[in-house]
Amino acid sequence: MTCDDAELFVTCAEEGPELAEHLATCAHCAAFAEQARALLEGAALPPVSASERAALSGLASATQHRWQAQQRRRTGVRRVLSLAMAACFGAAVASAALLPRAAVRPSATAATEPLPEWSLADLSQSVSSADDELEFEVSWPTAEGDVP
Repeated sequence: MTCDDAELFVTCAEEGPELAEHLATCAHCAAFAEQARALLEGAALPPVSASERAALSGLASATQHRWQAQQRRRTGVRRVLSLAMAACFGAAVASAALLPRAAVRPSATAATEPLPEWSLADLSQSVSSADDELEFEVSWPTAEGDVP
């Protein structure tokens, strides 16, 4: 085993008989291994206590119960909103289907009243009077692009 292999095994925290033989023969790698072990021990998390272990074991079920409660609330809100939307849609369809029929039904007074008479002359006279109110001049540009 080379010194590079020994450093790799030490940093990966893999112990083996080859590593132990190399550390026994190489003082540089033995010093590196001691520093690496001290560093890894200092960076390690403290052991998990019994209360923490109990809390961690119940975490999955508590999280699942909380999620299910949220889903039940959301389902109820969605159900109410979908029923309200369906009621609005039904009211719109019913009003579109029923109101025009109720408005078209003839009444007794509407049948006796004469319809107003319109003539084309009356219509053309009203259009020409509207044109007289709008007096403006339109000028076209010349070939040079100037407006006279």
